[in-house]
Amino acid sequence: MIATTIATTILLLLQNCTNSFKVKIIDHQDLSVAEKQINEFLKKVEVKELVDIKLGTRFKNDTEGHITFVILYEENMTAGVDDPQIYE
Repeated sequence: MIATTIATTILLLLQNCTNSFKVKIIDHQDLSVAEKQINEFLKKVEVKELVDIKLGTRFKNDTEGHITFVILYEENMTAGVDDPQIYE
């Protein structure tokens, strides 16, 4: 179910954009860890500009939950830089 929701969110985000953007998905149980991962990712050279961040949650039971962030960003295409998606 969460995969369908994430896929739908990505499609809707990309349909509303006229430029070519990249998508990064960060999924973690601990919000503070996910926030740290997002901040570290946004500091990377390949991120030229943040376009949008969407948040989704899912629960296995009342106590265990996962938080999924879908990050839409414009890629910094500096000459001579390898495509960062190849290594992720």
